[in-house]
Amino acid sequence: MSNISILLSVSAAEASAIRVGIIAAIKAGYSHVVVESDNQGVINRINSKTFSAWESSSVERDISLISSRFTCISFLAISRSCNRVADWIVKTIRKGGCPDEWTRVLPPDLRKLL
Repeated sequence: MSNISILLSVSAAEASAIRVGIIAAIKAGYSHVVVESDNQGVINRINSKTFSAWESSSVERDISLISSRFTCISFLAISRSCNRVADWIVKTIRKGGCPDEWTRVLPPDLRKLL
């Protein structure tokens, strides 16, 4: 995965953040994961495998494929106030920041939220 410099929508940014998170979980050796997001549309499309949003469909398909590597993975929609980590990641990605290193070493600002 390379740096993401331009994203077209909030859905694409949220889906990209989810993809970064589950790749990090795989590399950390997790087999059971719960993914929480405040973007109901992205969560609904991932859960139903109905990738109809053109701006995020390719990333959502990637998430579906990558998810098969887990023994158990759940995608849940939660309110934004309960999802500070995803909110931080989405804002950072939208600013053009999503280096490959995130899957190996979390940025200090993100680590504080965990």
